[in-house]
Amino acid sequence: MPTRNLETLSKGIQAALDKIQSAAEREMLGNYRAVLEEFRGQLASLFERYSADGILTHAEMTRYNRLLRMEADFTERLGAVLAENKKTLSRLSGAQYEESYFRNAWAIEQSTGAALKWGALNEATIKAATESELLQLANAELTLKAKIQLRRTIVQGLLRGSSYPQMARDLKEFTGKLAWENLRIARTEAHKAAVKGQLDNYDSAPDGLELKRIWVATLDDRTRPDHGTMDGVEADAEGIFHTPWGPVTGPGIEGPAEEVINCRCRVRAEVEGLPAPAIRRIRDEGVQEYTTYTDWVKKKGWTRNKYGQEITG
Repeated sequence: MPTRNLETLSKGIQAALDKIQSAAEREMLGNYRAVLEEFRGQLASLFERYSADGILTHAEMTRYNRLLRMEADFTERLGAVLAENKKTLSRLSGAQYEESYFRNAWAIEQSTGAALKWGALNEATIKAATESELLQLANAELTLKAKIQLRRTIVQGLLRGSSYPQMARDLKEFTGKLAWENLRIARTEAHKAAVKGQLDNYDSAPDGLELKRIWVATLDDRTRPDHGTMDGVEADAEGIFHTPWGPVTGPGIEGPAEEVINCRCRVRAEVEGLPAPAIRRIRDEGVQEYTTYTDWVKKKGWTRNKYGQEITG
């Protein structure tokens, strides 16, 4: 007999995945804070030795290859941080996939009251599911852009005759933007890995267990309208969702970048023979009677989301 509600268990799974995500993000941000402090320390030393009236000129820094050495040092340290964060992202994606796979298996067992056997995972399976050409390109592009922007930040500050406090602020702004971009990649890829782990778990479900895959959008004013219209939509017999941007296996997995990046949608399972959810937890509203995104925004009278995108349907 069923022992626990599957949707309630799914909320717990998401909380566990969010905890893993937060720990990885703290690690990545800590790396950026550390390299920023190194940049500031080296910059302060250069100002102390070579500035005149609080100004470190471009002409002074080009003498004896000082600027070239400074750029090389900064770029080397930045490269090390980007490489370390790339490793963190790889670990994060693998952890999200594996945790999602096994936690969803456990949740289905709990909700059905049956001891089920699931397909085993190995490192090759996890690697194949979490590594993509698009991720490699995103990391390579981030590294190239970061090194170009770092040099530009340094040279422009010298050419403007910026003071140490101003150049330190410029470097803080640079690392802040870079960190945000890195986290955006991490969140997108971790979300993709978690959804893949969940769907691969469903694919390996034992014979006789019938699972429906239902798209779940976030009910708030940041959701993309097209994603909102998918809320409550069931995948076809082949496990494919037919979205406004084309057929996909799940949210955040395939499709154009504007539909994948920062996607917050997820998938929930409905087990054949068990009742569908009658209630739904909505951010800032608590537990409410079950409703879809389309009906929810109609009730609120919204015609556009936070970003000005028109809500249709």
